[in-house]
Amino acid sequence: MKKLQKDIKKFRENNIEENKEFVFKFLDLNYSLEDVQIFISKVKDLHNNNDMIYDQETESILSIIIEIKRIEKAFNEIDCHHENDNERWDNVIKNSIWIIKNSISKLSDTNKEKIKKYINKLILEMDDYTYQFDLIDELFNNYILDLLDDNTLEQFLKSTKIKLSESCNKQQLEGFERSINAHQ
Repeated sequence: MKKLQKDIKKFRENNIEENKEFVFKFLDLNYSLEDVQIFISKVKDLHNNNDMIYDQETESILSIIIEIKRIEKAFNEIDCHHENDNERWDNVIKNSIWIIKNSISKLSDTNKEKIKKYINKLILEMDDYTYQFDLIDELFNNYILDLLDDNTLEQFLKSTKIKLSESCNKQQLEGFERSINAHQ
């Protein structure tokens, strides 16, 4: 909590441009979804009390970071043996991707690239095919598959081919490959 208090103090001391860069630190895995939510709550209170410490773009970056943290939490808590939990996390992923889609358009090109780079890194770190597929499928459904770079798509396609023996995933993979080919 002390670290978070220091972050809030630093954010308050920074100017608007510095804060735009500062918030990217919350993508670090040492910050949980709850940490980011507390941080946002505190800085919103400061901001709403006429302490103009961030702008619309910073707010959009924070919205995206919250959604990325939700996706990370879903990935860490998803369990292939509990279908009800998985359905709940699928809904979290869908909602998060929708929010990212709507928020990313408000970012500068530089900040879009930072977010894009992190999303690609996150997908490459996932070792669960179904979860990767759900996330990439939602990106496709929301017409933002272009957030993924060629390397990520290539790695994903390679990893799914290895797991083709799993009959439950074969049909999903075929549909996804058709989607990728249609997108190119």
